[in-house]
Amino acid sequence: MQEIRFMINMKYGILIAFFLTVFHQIKAQSIDTTFVETNVKESIFMEDSIPTREEFDYSDVLSINDSIVENDFNDRSFTQRLKSGQLPYFLDDVMFIIGINRSGLYYSQHYRDLDYKSGFSLGLEGYSPVFDKATFHYGILFSQLGFYQKSSDITFDTYHLEFPVFLAYELPAFRQFEWRLIVGSQVNTRIGSSQNGSYLIFNPEETFIYNTRGFRRMDWGFTFGLSAEYNNFYVRLRSFSGVVKLVRQDQAMMNSWSMEIGYFIFRRFR
Repeated sequence: MQEIRFMINMKYGILIAFFLTVFHQIKAQSIDTTFVETNVKESIFMEDSIPTREEFDYSDVLSINDSIVENDFNDRSFTQRLKSGQLPYFLDDVMFIIGINRSGLYYSQHYRDLDYKSGFSLGLEGYSPVFDKATFHYGILFSQLGFYQKSSDITFDTYHLEFPVFLAYELPAFRQFEWRLIVGSQVNTRIGSSQNGSYLIFNPEETFIYNTRGFRRMDWGFTFGLSAEYNNFYVRLRSFSGVVKLVRQDQAMMNSWSMEIGYFIFRRFR
């Protein structure tokens, strides 16, 4: 009987051990499966969260870089920008210009008694492209104009601020020198005048008396000419013809011919 009981106990013990072993294996397998599924889901999530090359938005990076560059540009002084070459591009076409001129009066009733005189001009000008092969010019110049009255040997000098505004069209010939045809207008503001000499004989029937106090302050007219550009240098020949009478008592208007040389100040810093 004891042997039978022992055998029965052994039988139940083996069954319990078998069931415990199976349960342990099933539990371990379920844990491994859960771990694998979790890893797979995490890897899928990570793959979905990483953008492909086609999906990557480079504009964010570019905008960040642009903002950094812009802030750095704004924080720098003009001298630092000049040394590093970080200047606005419109300054590339800004030039210092100086020239000589011959000026006088035209369309006067006393034209036989009048002659031209020499003068000068200097200032700043710039231009920007407006359409194919054409540029828009603007600037401000200080100029000395005037005329000569032969019978009385008197030279009249007038000092102006000139504001030229014109278009320059590129010509097809000699492109290496960038020849351009100039057509436009100009506004002159007289800021002063002088008379070198005096009238000795007062005879209005023979000699017309010009008085600098009666010279009109504003003038406006047309300008045309030809220009050439090579590297940092600029050369121009142009004419100005005013349409405003210098004095009320005469039909005379101001006219000038100018030969000017310019230098692009900021191009060498690029």
